[in-house]
Formats: sequence, C-alpha cells, structure tokens
Amino acid sequence: MQIIVKNVSYRYDQNGYEKSNWILHQVNVTIPSHSFVSIVGHTGSGKSTLAKLIKGLILPSAGRIDISEQEKSHCNDKANIHNKVGLVFQYPEHQLFEMTVLDDIAFGPKQLGWSMETISEKTEQVTKALGLKRETLNQSPFHLSGGEKRKAALAGVMVMDPEVLILDEPAAGLDPVSRRNLMQLIESWRKTARKTVILITHHMDDALAYSDEIIVMNKGKVLYQLSPNQLFLEHEDELIKMDLDIPDQVKLLNKLNRRLAKSIKVDSLKEEHIFEKIAEYYKKNEVTYDS
Repeated sequence: MQIIVKNVSYRYDQNGYEKSNWILHQVNVTIPSHSFVSIVGHTGSGKSTLAKLIKGLILPSAGRIDISEQEKSHCNDKANIHNKVGLVFQYPEHQLFEMTVLDDIAFGPKQLGWSMETISEKTEQVTKALGLKRETLNQSPFHLSGGEKRKAALAGVMVMDPEVLILDEPAAGLDPVSRRNLMQLIESWRKTARKTVILITHHMDDALAYSDEIIVMNKGKVLYQLSPNQLFLEHEDELIKMDLDIPDQVKLLNKLNRRLAKSIKVDSLKEEHIFEKIAEYYKKNEVTYDS
C-alpha cells in the first residue's frame, strides 16, 4: 500500500495565523508499498506530527494524503485510514491495562467484533513473529521484563493486521541487545507479511541497517528522501551540521576516502561489508595519503 503525502502543511492552532504556529511546511513524500522507510530529525522537526497525519489522528491544514494501491483514500476518510495504518507510540507498554497479555492483545479485535477463531489465529501469528512464548500469554503484562512488555504492546497493534505499521522510537529505553533483537523481529515480520514499516528514530544505526529510504526532516520540512548509501556518503556534512549522528563505520569510510588517493567503493554500508572492502583495498593497493 503506497502512501503519497502531497504539499501537506499543519498547524496545531488552526485558528491562528502566526507563522510560528506552523509545524509542517509543504511536505511531499512518497512511501512505496512493502518498503521500510525511516524518518529522522531532531525533536520538533515534525516527525511525530507527520506520523499522526498518516495515521489519520489529525488532518492536514493544507494538502492531502493518499493511501492505497488501487483506490485513493483521502485525508478526511479517517475510518478507512485507521483500518490500514497502525501506530505504535514511544513506550507502548505504558498502554497495557488488561489482566493478561492475551487479553491485552485481543482487546482491539474484540472491539471490532472479530470471531474468537480469527483472534486466536492472528494472535498466534504475531506472538510467534515477535518471539513471545506461549506461557507468557496467560501472565500479567506488568510482571514481564521491559523488552517483553514492549513486544506485548507491539503485538496488540500488529494483531490488527495493518498494511502500514508506524513505529515512533519503538526501541526507546531498551539496552542495545534488546533494541537490536526487537528491530530484527520487526523487519522479519515486515518481509514475511509483506507490510510497510515507517520507523521514526534518532538511532541512525537502525535507520541505516533496515531502511530502503531515509527521510530527513528539519524545522517542519523534508530535506532529503534518499537511500542510506546516498544520504550518508553524499550528505555527511549536512547531517553533521544538523547534529545528526553518523554511524561509526560510515565515518571511518568517509574519513579514509578523503585521505586516500583512490576511493574505496562499497555497495553496502553494513559494517562487515565496509571492513571487507577496506581490507581488500589495503591488500590490492599501495596506499598513499594526500598531504
């Protein structure tokens, strides 16, 4: 399911006319079906506002959002958008409230009148995808570890089978190992279920590792929508000026290429690939440095 954001602007004070009220300014992005797209930028850049607009929680002050592959779903068709787009806020475990994990996961489907057979089938699918053990389902969600609570809360959104899953800092507060495990589970689910994932994050390593494209926002505007390779190899200086982190392996590669007489060419920015290419370069070339 493709998402097209056309000339969208937004202000929280809909009755005001001060320039400072505008949160988004003439945003244009296209998110292809079945893709993984990250949105990065500092607090106040408009990332979360754009997510709420795509979800249909708020409506644009100007412009439109089209969501569908065959039929266009206009921005004022909230019911249609809600059924297609799932949104997981930061610290989703704070929204857990039922007595058991299973009851929490099943809450949304029950409100929509799903049959118990369908709920059971979908629950089994998402809990397996997220690595939640069967015995966990009958436990109180409040007795789980932080990572398990996060998975349970995610399952409550994913069980609704959204075509698009928006994740607003899904790994916030998790240790590096738990964060990596959670992101890998989400990516595996996306590929298997052929879904679209939109990741809002300040972890540039995650944006690099999983994204087909990265959208960079600053002061309510979209500066770039590029592949990770294009963004980090061609716009490092601009990202640094915005105080956005550059993954360590990219900093190493770019620093070497500024000093080497002949640049090291890479097809991927994953650590193992970059280190392999650096090793190959040093073996095949007599390395000289510019003064």
